[in-house]
Amino acid sequence: MAAGKTKKGKKRRIILFFSILLVLALAAGGYLYYDSTRVQDPMLLYQTTSVTRGDVSRTVTGEANVRTTGTTSLFIETSQKVSAVHVEVGDRVAQGQVLIEYDIGDEVAELNRRLSEANLYLQNASLNMQNIARAPSTNELLQYETAILNAEQTIANTKYDIESLKSKMAAQRHRVNSARKIAGIYRDDYDDDLIDEEDYDLARTDYRVAQAELDDLAVQLEAKITSLETCEQLLETAKERLENAQNPMEDASTASRYAIQQNLAGIQSLAAADIQADLNRLAAETVSPISGSVAAVNVAEGGTAGSLGAVIVLSDKGKAVVRFEVSEFDAPQVRPGQKANVTAGGIEGKLYTGAVTKIYEDAIEKETSDDNEIVVPVEITLENIDDDLKVGYTVNVELTLEERRDVIWIPLGAMFMEDENRFVYIIENGEIIKRQIVTGFSGDRSTEILEGLSENDILIVSPTDIIVNQL
Repeated sequence: MAAGKTKKGKKRRIILFFSILLVLALAAGGYLYYDSTRVQDPMLLYQTTSVTRGDVSRTVTGEANVRTTGTTSLFIETSQKVSAVHVEVGDRVAQGQVLIEYDIGDEVAELNRRLSEANLYLQNASLNMQNIARAPSTNELLQYETAILNAEQTIANTKYDIESLKSKMAAQRHRVNSARKIAGIYRDDYDDDLIDEEDYDLARTDYRVAQAELDDLAVQLEAKITSLETCEQLLETAKERLENAQNPMEDASTASRYAIQQNLAGIQSLAAADIQADLNRLAAETVSPISGSVAAVNVAEGGTAGSLGAVIVLSDKGKAVVRFEVSEFDAPQVRPGQKANVTAGGIEGKLYTGAVTKIYEDAIEKETSDDNEIVVPVEITLENIDDDLKVGYTVNVELTLEERRDVIWIPLGAMFMEDENRFVYIIENGEIIKRQIVTGFSGDRSTEILEGLSENDILIVSPTDIIVNQL
């Protein structure tokens, strides 16, 4: 009997042990099923972002160099000896600063001597004319005759000057066209890296000098034509007055002597005017008309400065640009006036701004480490350049191609595609919901929201496969 009870007790204990194991297994399985199906707090498990109001932009970035397009060439009107040069290439100069001094003492003294001599001859001729014409109407007659002769002489000289200027302009146009062609060839060679920038700049300077001389000739011609018209009107007026006045000098000899003196007076008057013009062309010094830096000095102390080329060239830093190269794929979207932000690695905490002012007509091939790339050069004029940013610095450029301001937007990483439909995973009341949206303009890192979301909505960025499969 005792042995039978022992066997039954052992059997009951085995059944109880397995029953407990079964209950524990069922409980563990239920918990795991519950844990796998419940939605945990997404803010703790996933990276989130919020719907924001602001600006969405599409940009293109790259490196460029600071350059200057503003140069001012300074000339003198006649050849002069240089006594002192106060600047060198690269020096900063202020507006009104004396750059070059000239030794014009001897020239001024000689011209003043000649001017005094011409004025003396003029006075003598005038006195002789007064002595010859003693009749009461002599003074009036003298005025009319002098006006006529001076006008005729001036008209003849002016006509001669006009024809001379026309000939000079024809020759100068040929030089301008030649210089323009050469500059164009040098520009192409420079763009193709066949010549350096200095040679290209010299070619452009030659063209600018030739064009400036042509423009100066045109101004002189226009002034001469205007002067001719004025002299012709004065001549007609003098003739009309002379016809209305009585001529007391009926004697041929008297009239001849009078005319001789009158001619001498006219000649000396013109001579004095020419000498005074030569005096006015002399310059004691060359003064900077702008604040900038010295780009070229073409004279030396003790040498002679000529009137054909610039004695000094100044660079206006206020007209600084960056030459930025845009790929052929982005180039069609570039427009004049588009804004750009410019930073320099060595200048911390400063943001320079600018705008597109020039888009080159021709694309160029640029060598890269991987392959050659077709790019279009673009010039961006800087608006707030200061002394920290030097010409020649390498800068980083961010050019805004297109922009939407004050719109609701989300990061591109929070938007997903399904059968050409766009959607997001949004968290509402602790639950994750898949919601379709309508987008507008897309920028570099964000996209505009037109429908489906409101400002400050919370979205999941890069959801796991578990979230995607559940929804």
